[in-house]
Amino acid sequence: MAPSKSFDAEAALDYLLLLISNSEFKPDFHATAVAAEIASANNAQKKFKKIVEQGGKYKLVKGKVVAADAEEDEDEA
Repeated sequence: MAPSKSFDAEAALDYLLLLISNSEFKPDFHATAVAAEIASANNAQKKFKKIVEQGGKYKLVKGKVVAADAEEDEDEA
């Protein structure tokens, strides 16, 4: 049976980022780097940060996904 609605990648990404922003965990960038064949955990974190911040709705602060308009002292990943 064919899907009744076409896939909306932007809506899916927004939902995933919303889910992550409401979760109580930090990603394991070391394990991610190994699994994704990325040179280092730092590079894996930078890639994640770029994806998170691309849409302008979220940012990565101290390893946590938060709303872009959230008040934080430092915008550090």
